[in-house]
Amino acid sequence: MTHHEIYHEVDIVVKNRLLRDSDEINQRVVHLQEVLNHIYYPTMEQMLKLFELKWDDRESEIVCFLGCCPVFPRNVITKEYYVNHNTVDDKLIKASIHELNHFVLFEKWKSMHGYDRATEPIHPEPLWFLEEIAIDPTLNEELMQKVAPYPQTAYQQFYEQTIDGMSVMDQIKKIYIIRENMADFLDKAHMYITSNIDEIVHKCG
Repeated sequence: MTHHEIYHEVDIVVKNRLLRDSDEINQRVVHLQEVLNHIYYPTMEQMLKLFELKWDDRESEIVCFLGCCPVFPRNVITKEYYVNHNTVDDKLIKASIHELNHFVLFEKWKSMHGYDRATEPIHPEPLWFLEEIAIDPTLNEELMQKVAPYPQTAYQQFYEQTIDGMSVMDQIKKIYIIRENMADFLDKAHMYITSNIDEIVHKCG
């Protein structure tokens, strides 16, 4: 089958499933809106303090789409992410906090360096790696865990693969611990990733 034929077949299956599950999805939307609103505001408030960032009210809306997609894609430019309606509450909350971190980090980076591209950072760009790795040190901060008690981990390879005898994650955590402020951390972590990008891509994918 060609890509077009595969897309056509999958499109039919997905739309039929959405139609079949529409009542259930609508009920989940109402429930999850209440659940996420309960944790969103204290989490976002603490995260903005951590990143030393003032949220732009003109770009404040973060949209979560609920459907039957089996993965959790996001777009940091449009601030949209997608979750499966069958996802249990705790997993969905944890995933949502993860996505909030991506959005806030990206906005912090924009405030520091600007960002004129219409497309978001993608693999294997250093900023993409920074977003994915920074999940651990920032979200596992004690103050973050008090308001959002969902321990977070990055991709396993960042903990396992080493450069100069130290795992990629341990090096980023070291930079985080000795940071002067959040901008200092992001700049130095990005510099580390950029300086070792070929080896990181080779070892971590």
